[in-house]
Amino acid sequence: MYPGPVLPETWAYVVDDHSIVYGPGPWPFHRLPIGSGPPEPSAIRVAPDPEYVSWGHEYVTLRPDQFGCVNTTIHIEIRRCITVRVDLRFNLDERTWLIGDRCPEQIRAQADSKAARLMALINAAFTARDAGVERPITAYEQWTARQSTATALTPDT
Repeated sequence: MYPGPVLPETWAYVVDDHSIVYGPGPWPFHRLPIGSGPPEPSAIRVAPDPEYVSWGHEYVTLRPDQFGCVNTTIHIEIRRCITVRVDLRFNLDERTWLIGDRCPEQIRAQADSKAARLMALINAAFTARDAGVERPITAYEQWTARQSTATALTPDT
């Protein structure tokens, strides 16, 4: 997929997945099962929050493992229509991240910036969960709220 427009300086990742609730343990994101049973820790898809539908390379899947870490791959645009895959690993106990060894030095700062934004999403989820919030607000819910606000502000013609 071709890279989309450059994101603004102030953006954050938002959960862009369904049936996600906050749950106990080292990973705050759990998925409601189909049928019955308790929610279980789950991988989640996230996207930049400025748009409801992002370019394919901007979506990120965060995958928790059994060791208290989360693994993902992000894409960094190096030239128009050319992206590089970069592996990230987050340590949930220490709230730190590692950038994969194969990341070129020229894009390491961009990778670090995206990793920091992902860690901010994870930290916000821990805070919300600990405050008793039941589930994250999704990208779709943010988009529909913006649409209804825009519609309410549009004069009738």
